[in-house]
Amino acid sequence: MAELFFGEYRLDTKTLTLAGPEGPVECRAMTLQLLLFLIERRNRFVSREELIDNLWPASAKGASSLNQCISELRRSLRDKARKPNYIETRVKLGYRFIAPIFHKPTERLEPLPPPPEVETGNSTSSTWRRWPILLLVLGLAAAVGVAGVLVHSKGRRSAAVTLAAPIGEDGPLASSLAEAVHEAVLLELAQIDRLNLVGWLEASDLPGTAVLEIRCRSVHEVRTELTVVLRQSAQGGRLWGWTWVLPANMPDLSESVAEIAAVIAAETADVLLR
Repeated sequence: MAELFFGEYRLDTKTLTLAGPEGPVECRAMTLQLLLFLIERRNRFVSREELIDNLWPASAKGASSLNQCISELRRSLRDKARKPNYIETRVKLGYRFIAPIFHKPTERLEPLPPPPEVETGNSTSSTWRRWPILLLVLGLAAAVGVAGVLVHSKGRRSAAVTLAAPIGEDGPLASSLAEAVHEAVLLELAQIDRLNLVGWLEASDLPGTAVLEIRCRSVHEVRTELTVVLRQSAQGGRLWGWTWVLPANMPDLSESVAEIAAVIAAETADVLLR
């Protein structure tokens, strides 16, 4: 199918070009290949490993390239990681394209059928019926996990931590950088076994959850300052903090984002688990 429509956007799969309400959207070919890959596997989460194996099979920088493409895709679609309209992120599961897709065989748009590997029928409704129970279980698990922030499991410390919404100030670069670092840190923290990631809504009413804050601001369009602070709780004292100063005209931010996210995750684990 040459043209796919979703939201305010049109993706031409033959020329691999994207258009929005204001005309053509500047986007790299690899980023659009990622978008098409997710669309073709919509209604299910696609893991980072599957994406890297299929899109960057011979590259040693697949992880950083994926982070860069996801950030560019969100920026191009004006999508938000915390409230997505197009690309949903789920820790340890990967990414999922969630917008309805349309094709145009005639003058009117018609919905595309789901992929053949996706179950239809009552499976979706039964999943939604299970959500209240699942949320209750998650809430109880979070309450147990955050008791005292540091608990002992088989003699080893564990900790609960949540990420506050990323804040970008004074320009689109600061906003996109804050979101890219936030997403990269989330994925890094998910790899640490003894860190219990708690959602913001669950953490808001539970004392003893460490909070990681990520804030970016542009300074005179010359540099971008990225500040990260780890607090004992939403209103608690500061446990750790660091500020990076990045030139606004850096040619490739993806490697810096990956390196910074690795440092943030390592320091967070060191502070909470030592």
